[in-house]
Order: sequence, then structure tokens, then C-alpha cells
Amino acid sequence: GANQNITFNNVLIGDVYFMIGQSNVFYSMAEQIFDLSMKNMGSALSVDYNDSRNMRFYRISSTDYVGMTGYAAQGTATEYVDVYNGGSWMLPSDVMNQILLFSNYTPQSVMYDRNVISMEVFSALGYIFAYNMTNLSEVPVGVIEIDAAGAPLISFAPNALASAWGHESYDAATQTYYYNLNGVITNPQLKSRYVYNQQIYPLKNFSTAGIIWYQGESDAFNLREVFGNLYTNSYAFQFTQLMTYYRSVFGNSDFPVYIMELPACYDDSGTAAYMDIGGVRAEMGSIPQMLPNCHIVSSSDLWADTMWENNIHPYIKHLNAIRLSAVVAMDKFGSYSPDAVKGPVLADVVYSDKIAYLAFNNVGTGLVTADGTGYVKGLEILILYNGAATWIPYEGPVIASANQLVINGGEFTVYGIRYNRSAEGIYPLTANLCNSNGMPAISFIDLK
Repeated sequence: GANQNITFNNVLIGDVYFMIGQSNVFYSMAEQIFDLSMKNMGSALSVDYNDSRNMRFYRISSTDYVGMTGYAAQGTATEYVDVYNGGSWMLPSDVMNQILLFSNYTPQSVMYDRNVISMEVFSALGYIFAYNMTNLSEVPVGVIEIDAAGAPLISFAPNALASAWGHESYDAATQTYYYNLNGVITNPQLKSRYVYNQQIYPLKNFSTAGIIWYQGESDAFNLREVFGNLYTNSYAFQFTQLMTYYRSVFGNSDFPVYIMELPACYDDSGTAAYMDIGGVRAEMGSIPQMLPNCHIVSSSDLWADTMWENNIHPYIKHLNAIRLSAVVAMDKFGSYSPDAVKGPVLADVVYSDKIAYLAFNNVGTGLVTADGTGYVKGLEILILYNGAATWIPYEGPVIASANQLVINGGEFTVYGIRYNRSAEGIYPLTANLCNSNGMPAISFIDLK
């Protein structure tokens, strides 16, 4: 055919991040603005929507696929070769225009219809993260939001991994797979495989600057804490396998993974928005020992509103984004020292009968407690009591050296240790371990 000249305008070359997760990724900029306003904290959010900022946004939401049926339905083994919604990259002003769609809306309570709003507006965490990154670096930033509210980890898994994990059942009538956790949790409405097959598969040959992960709330029972220390199909193991798989099929195999530590969740509000996510939060603290180039972004000091009715969806995405962008800038550009932006993370545990030795990374000049006393709160040890495995609180002056805690079970053999496992843990009130820069330690669990 005839020669053609095609001109592409407004092209940026920079870092593109995949922001993947459940409803806290789906949580929109409009929600962030409404929620802070209801708390009289509107001034805490400092962003603009200036198109001169070198940042762009793309959205692949599970809500676009809900109506698909037959072989293309959520939960089938069908792999989409392209993004279904056909959207385009957005400028900052495009996100502003999304927010302005609801400029005349005034929520009457905390439990307003959030889905209607967030179906139309880009992720708060994603937008504020990109905004912060443009203040920290001249490198253009793109964020692709991949959200699936309420989805367990197996929903983000490809067909091969989902089959290998086995935490699903098959509905022959609809030809869809759904979540079945060893018979403990079975829910035909929680489809498996679909996030990967529909939302991630079209991107699998692209390179990424990193995956930002905020998910796990729906995996609160897939834990070694529940199924025992020999259980190797728990969240931490599966997540490691999933990221290893992503690295094997994406355009680059060396991308970092940034995990958002799940914050506290309080039941004082008396609503269904409470979930005991302390166990999966602790389980996630084991992942850096298994997965190279993985960073956990601490959150235990950011959220303490016990009366927020929508507690599983904290209105602190602006604070999460500040810490996330600092960790990414540290990792990418050396803008900070690791100890200045990352909390102590468990590196190794050595058990010697009644004593356990815990080693940590990211300690700065040494482990300390937030109150300066050296008396560590938030630890528990697993013992056998009257023949039954029992977790008991363990507090005390256990900091033995700059990067080590020593736990002495006394008359009991120590079979496991966990820190800040309580769903309602408040730093520094109930858990107070940190590094010399004041960064809170990451929750963890370890079993002998």
C-alpha cells in the first residue's frame, strides 16, 4: 500500500507501575475527598490536576467485566488478549473531570453508595502516589489501576497456578471456577482466575517499573496460623509463586514488588465493615524472606480511627501514598536510605528449644521501642499448653542487639512467634517496635 506517516503526540517515556488490589485500590479520589471532608480534614490532601505534571493514568476495573457471560464471564478459563473497555490514557485533568461529576453530591453518612462513585473515578492511592513521585523525580510516571473489590488471591492467578493451588471449585452449569478454601470458605460469588485472565493477561508482555500490591483482606483464613506450620499453600507461599510467575511472563523479569501493609481494622463502629485481617497482615510479613526484591510499606502508625464506620476502607490513602512514594524513590533513585522509609522486617528466626533468636533488616543504628523504654509490646509466642497449641502474649525487654530480639519461653518450648497480629493493633499503644529512625516494624508470623 501507499506510504503513510503516523504522528504520535503527547508521548511520555517513563516508569509505568501496575497498581493491583481489592477495594482499597478501587477506593477513588472522590471518596478520598468526601471522607476527609466529613472528618474536617480536607486540608490534609495536597494535590493538583495540572496537566504539566508528567503523569498519566489508565484503568482496568473488574466492574467493566461484571456483565460478561458465557465463555467470557468472570471465573472462566478464557484469557482476554486485549483490554475490554477500550479506555485511553488519562491526563490529570481527566481525573479531575471524573471527580467533578460528583461535585454536587454531598454524602449523608459514611456508608454512602461508594460503588457508584468509584466506578467512575480513578484510584486515590494511584493518583496521589503518581503526584508524589512527580515531586520526587523528573521521571514521568504512569499508573495502571487493576482493581477487583472483594477478590481473594486466587482471582489474580493464571489458570495453571489456580489449578495447582486447588482452592477453587468448578460450576459445570456456568463453566466458572469459584473460591473454595479447603472447605472452610466456599462462595460461588467469589470467582477465581478472572482478574488475571481478563485484566492482567492483556498486559503480560509489557514491562513494568514495579507492582504495587494492596490486597489480602479476602484471604484472612488462608494462613499457616490456621492450617499449621507444615502448610505450604498459604497466602505467603502463593503470593511468592504468583509474583514469580508474573516475572516469568511479563516484559521484564526484574521488577520490584511493593506490598502495602494492611492497617488495623476496628469493630467499635458496629458495622459489617469490620474484618479480622490481622492474621493475613502478619502472614504477609514473611514474604520478603521468600521473594527477592520485595518491599513492604508499613502502615501500623497511620490508622487509629476506631469509630470510622467504613473501617476496612481507611481514609488515609494520602498517607499511604506518601510512604509508598518514599519507598519507591528510595528503591529507584536512592532518594532516601532504606532505614529512613522502611520499617524493620523479619529476616530470620533460629529456634533452640525454649529460646528463639529473631534477626531483622532495616534497623538503622538499632532496634528500639517507640517509647524509648526497650520494653517491646505486641509479641506473642506459640506454646503447648495442656497438650494444645496456644498463643500467649510475650512482652518485655527482649532487644538483645542492634538487629536481634531474643525470646525465652521459660518452661515452655517456643514453636512460633508473631508480632502485631491483632486486627485492632495500634502503634505505639499495643505494638511499639521500630528502628532508630522511628519507622514501625512490619507485622510478622514465624512457625518452627
